[in-house]
Amino acid sequence: MLVICLVCLISACTQEEPALWDGPEIGQSRDQLTVVQLQADNTLPLLDMSYFAKPEWASEATENFSGSVSFADTRLIFTKERESYPGEDIFPAFTVDFIAHEGALIPVQKEPIFTSQDSSSFWDVIVGTGAVWQEEGDGDWSRASFPLSLIDRYMGQVRNCVGTFVYQPDVMSHVYVQCSQETADFNDNSGGDIRVMLSKVTYQPMTFPNAGQIIAQHGEHEAGRLPILPLSTIDTDGEIAAYFNKSLRT
Repeated sequence: MLVICLVCLISACTQEEPALWDGPEIGQSRDQLTVVQLQADNTLPLLDMSYFAKPEWASEATENFSGSVSFADTRLIFTKERESYPGEDIFPAFTVDFIAHEGALIPVQKEPIFTSQDSSSFWDVIVGTGAVWQEEGDGDWSRASFPLSLIDRYMGQVRNCVGTFVYQPDVMSHVYVQCSQETADFNDNSGGDIRVMLSKVTYQPMTFPNAGQIIAQHGEHEAGRLPILPLSTIDTDGEIAAYFNKSLRT
């Protein structure tokens, strides 16, 4: 029995690490998540997350964004080494309101959005503050992205995602979502590489009577955040960084 336990322990400790990501990053001329792609129903390959963020060379958004965005249940691309739980492969139906202000895309709903009443999905949702901007190659379209967490309502595991779309004053494109990081137990046997093109999106432009209050609360929240520093600045001896190359179990 002791030998069997030791063999199992050694096998677990020597489990193959996931391959390092070596895909291309966004360049000055965007070649992924283009306006054309975001209006088609095709699923895109796994992308570097730089394609979802505002590039340094982008300019300020020329159009405002204020309104309600509703999603429908949509099948996820979610590869895993086990059987799926009921509803795990479904992006949930839910509605979220956004207000754009000074380059920030602010969600009106800060708290978790519970989806079980309107969706057959396994996931609840938290939507974070994103960004809006303009890219030269987008023509009359402005661009937006926002962080999105899919929360397993049974065990509390989270898939951390980013959604992106392009928009004009009264219309928006599909929303492409990719999840490339997760907090899951070691035996979950699923990576964070989830993606979906959300084509069943309804956008209702509107102004919110409490927009000023929402924007002010956002400003207070941002002012109270801890500063974000490079790891090299706070970890000069590399002690913290060393943990990112270890398999740790709790």
